[in-house]
Amino acid sequence: DAEMDDALTLRYDALSESHFWLTSKAHVVDAFLEPFFRRAGRMERILEIGCCAGKFLGKLGDRADALYGLDMSLSALRRCKERYRHIHAVRADGLRLPYAPGSCD
Repeated sequence: DAEMDDALTLRYDALSESHFWLTSKAHVVDAFLEPFFRRAGRMERILEIGCCAGKFLGKLGDRADALYGLDMSLSALRRCKERYRHIHAVRADGLRLPYAPGSCD
């Protein structure tokens, strides 16, 4: 239900600031994606499946012309849209992508 969705989104969002697994995810940008972007250059479209409130995808704002975030949580997508107006946040199942194959980098 919506109340549970809101509570889980707030909890996950709070944990993303302190939990070792979620904070280490931010280091992926430095350790893996920075060298990748140096070689590949700017992307046209980047898609993150399971974007939650968009913190990770939001870090890639200057790396692509368009950012797309998919999640099943309406509450998380609302927070994503509030924080990162440049992210196209869409409610969708990662197993049934609403985009044509090859349409995202």
